[in-house]
Amino acid sequence: MKALVTVPDGYIKSSFLCDEALKILEENFEVTYNTLGREFTQAELEKEAEGKDIIVTGWGTPSFIGTNVFSEKTSVKLIAHTGGSTGDLLDLDVYDKGVRVISGNRLFAESVAEGTAAYIMACLRCIPDDVTEIRAGGW
Repeated sequence: MKALVTVPDGYIKSSFLCDEALKILEENFEVTYNTLGREFTQAELEKEAEGKDIIVTGWGTPSFIGTNVFSEKTSVKLIAHTGGSTGDLLDLDVYDKGVRVISGNRLFAESVAEGTAAYIMACLRCIPDDVTEIRAGGW
């Protein structure tokens, strides 16, 4: 089976796809990586998706994957999104094609909620202002 990792090489890819995850992917699939240092254009994504069974997406993936990616030359059965929501990433027709879609949504939900609560409390207590004052030598 063949897999395509659309996330460009760099910090974001290494943050979401650690060496262990890449090793597992490479042990189980013939993997093609996005080595362009930027996200694929729609045309590049369509071409690279040809003959692939799995597409691994994340930040740095074209912001919309529609049925144009799924031609007769494409056998994609799974889209694995390393980020949270896929709402603005996929055309709903992708689901009608029988493609399974998974994401890190459940994994990230708790930490996003905790962070949001912490930011709200920090602002209510004016902590950012205190930090600025302390850094300027005050207290």
